[in-house]
Formats: sequence, structure tokens, C-alpha cells
Amino acid sequence: FLATDQRWWIGNEQAKNSQDALGIAHSEVVQPGTHPAEAGIWQVRSANSWDECQKMQVQGKHGALRARDKWTKASREVMPIEIWGATCCHGTCNISSAGDGEPPTYQLANDADLWLYMAIDGCWWVSSTECKDGTKACGYLRSAVVLPGMLPQHVDQWMEFHDGCWQPQSMVRLLLPEMVDMEWLTAQEAVKQHPIIEIAGVSGPKFNGLYDLQAFSPSEGGAPTYQHQVNRNLFLYLADDGRWWVGNASAMQQRLGGTRMFSDRVRPGVLPT
Repeated sequence: FLATDQRWWIGNEQAKNSQDALGIAHSEVVQPGTHPAEAGIWQVRSANSWDECQKMQVQGKHGALRARDKWTKASREVMPIEIWGATCCHGTCNISSAGDGEPPTYQLANDADLWLYMAIDGCWWVSSTECKDGTKACGYLRSAVVLPGMLPQHVDQWMEFHDGCWQPQSMVRLLLPEMVDMEWLTAQEAVKQHPIIEIAGVSGPKFNGLYDLQAFSPSEGGAPTYQHQVNRNLFLYLADDGRWWVGNASAMQQRLGGTRMFSDRVRPGVLPT
């Protein structure tokens, strides 16, 4: 933006709106009508001074799309998305807003105070209503910086905050519903190769034993279910919270948790073994 000192500046939105001479870099003083690409040598702020940056290039990019045009193009692919494998949350994120050249915003269906949105730092974040409204770069789950137009289902790596730092989580995926079904379809061969699962080493509850694969139709979506060979009212199944659970027939049919044995949250296609 052009500030009141007649220099082009790179700074934040507040400085831009006020045309304040504040930011991280600025050009020489320019004449009215001078494009930033013709503004001469730029200076960049270091710790205690402004230094000329001879290598800095500011130039027009012919044929490139503006960020808002990229988001408008991407809006054609915006659909409800599912979060899998994350510690902080699990489930469907419904579209809250999309279009108008801005990144879409999603709201978690089972928690109205959790949102998936693009923050000011260029990363996708899962965070609270307050953080979403301020586009703040803080929360529970985030991507790396992405290019404009990259939707959450195209992000390969997500990070959660553990042990005092942000750590990549290979289990986390944000997927469209049809992609979830495809992951379970891909897992079908592994399921057929191991139709019997053994649980051993559990003290206390009588969960140990062999579990038989029940009717499995991944083409219809969903994970397989296993039934204890002796206690026919005991099942190993994937619940609605994205975890493998051992529970009774009622819990299994409703896809609820509730017993004392469950796994971490998993991504689609990950079997209990």
C-alpha cells in the first residue's frame, strides 16, 4: 500500500487502512502513479535498523490469478468435510460460508464452538468461535501455510499441540465423505486376510479372546465389526467418535463408546490391529 510518506509499504491491515508508514519493508519515495515494481530499491527492517535489500524483487506477474480469484475457483469444490484421527475433535464440518473470493469456513456439526477456517497466517485452523471471528492463528489443529485456493481435503499434513510444541500427526486426515468410503474400500483386502482378531493381555474386564469378522460391505461405507466368539454380546467396532471400541450389542448398533477399552482416534482404513 502507499502510505502518507509517499512510499510503498508492506505492512499489516491496520497500517494499510490508516496509510501509516509502518511495516516490514518500504520503497523509496515515489511520484504519484508509480507502480510498486518501478519504486526503486527497497529497504527491509532488521533488528535495529532499515537496510537496503538489493536482492528484493517487486514485479508484476503476468497471467497469475489473484488470491480472491483462486478462492472463487476453489469454491466450486467446497463440500462438507470430515475430520479423522485428531485428538481435539472428530466428525463432520458443515459449510458455514463460501464464495465471494474468500476461503470457506466450516462449523463442526457436533460442537457449535469449533470451526475450521483460514487464519491470518495462511494456515487452516480448528479453533473456537472467538478465534474464528478474529481469524486468529491459534487453536487445536492446524495445517502448514497453504497457497490460496487449497482446500482442507487437499492438505497432506496436519499438526496438533503436544508436549509444548506443534507436532505433525500422520493419523489426521480431513476428507470428503466419498473419500472416507474409498479408504474403507481400499482396506477391504486387509480385512479379508484377517477375519479373526485376538485381544490379549487385558486385565480386569473380560475382553480377551477371539473376535470374528461380521458382515462387511465397504462399498456401502463404514468400517468392519467383529464379534467375540464366546461372549456373543461383545463387539469390537468403530464408534462415531472415530475410535475402535469394545462394547455390547446396543453400543455397537448405535456406534457409541462407553466401555473401558478403546483406541486412539484413527483415520479411515486403519484397522484395530
